[in-house]
Amino acid sequence: MTQSRNPMILAWSVVAIFLVVDVIWLQFGKLTFAPGTFVLILRTVAIASVAYLATIAVANRLRSDQSVLGRSISVIADGTKLLLQAAAFIIASGITGVTFSYLSASLGLPLRDAELAAIDKAIGFDWPAFLAFANQSHILSWALSAAYHSAAPQLVLLILFLGFTRQREPLAKFLAVLAMSDLMTGVVVTLVPAEGAYAYYQPARDLFSQYTANAGVWHREVFTSLRNDAAPILDFTRVQGLVTFPSFHTTLAIITAWAVRDVRYIAIPAMLLNAAVILSTLPEGGHHLIDLFGGGIIAAVAILTVQIYMSTYERGNAAVDGVAFIENPLERL
Repeated sequence: MTQSRNPMILAWSVVAIFLVVDVIWLQFGKLTFAPGTFVLILRTVAIASVAYLATIAVANRLRSDQSVLGRSISVIADGTKLLLQAAAFIIASGITGVTFSYLSASLGLPLRDAELAAIDKAIGFDWPAFLAFANQSHILSWALSAAYHSAAPQLVLLILFLGFTRQREPLAKFLAVLAMSDLMTGVVVTLVPAEGAYAYYQPARDLFSQYTANAGVWHREVFTSLRNDAAPILDFTRVQGLVTFPSFHTTLAIITAWAVRDVRYIAIPAMLLNAAVILSTLPEGGHHLIDLFGGGIIAAVAILTVQIYMSTYERGNAAVDGVAFIENPLERL
């Protein structure tokens, strides 16, 4: 009988890869951590662990309670437990992935903005002209700015929705796709470092007056510090996204829309909103056009990889609970 593998095995494997590379690289690289970093990480882990154990205890205690109140609380506890499992992965993935991206930037490899801009021009795209066009309408610029900054809230809402509705398989698959996207993006951004279109073209302020003053250059100070300082610092309380090529906003927009493609009433609005997110990465995110194609390819390959991974079943790698999360031994208590 053909079954699916557990996608969270793949997702946590990516975290393990980042962790091993980070630990080894930190021994030889110049990156340092801000004071109190490890205390902050341990505190976060401790709080999440206590919350997770509490939800397990509630769920187990009410498992046999068939009253309306008991069933309702049990459902909420199960959803919360699933959310906390997802949160544990997001925290671990965020810590290891961000550390890798900062290590990557600290290599100081030659910037590739000139080559990326040349590709845009070769395919007939004039970035400064598009910026000027997108800046003409206050409504358009407002909508694109709002769309760009909706990417992170969308991620949070997606995880909350899938968690509280107890959609284990879709949530696990999404996190696995997210992990694969992080891994491939990390490799590509290491090989093709770039500052972005704003840093390359240096447009006058009146060409993007309808957009935020630091559009596309939020990361520049940290990015420059990582490349040039003798001992650059990673402070998890002030983390900046450093990815230019490929566009991770584009990747995230695609996989977010993909995750709710079968959810009635949500699928079409999600596709429209995330299409706007992708377009917004040019004027608000400061990406070259080719960055968007790169982000799209990353998303497609990540989705395909997870689908292929789950398409076959090998004895000895059976997933617990179908394609749910890896079972926690504490849940047997």
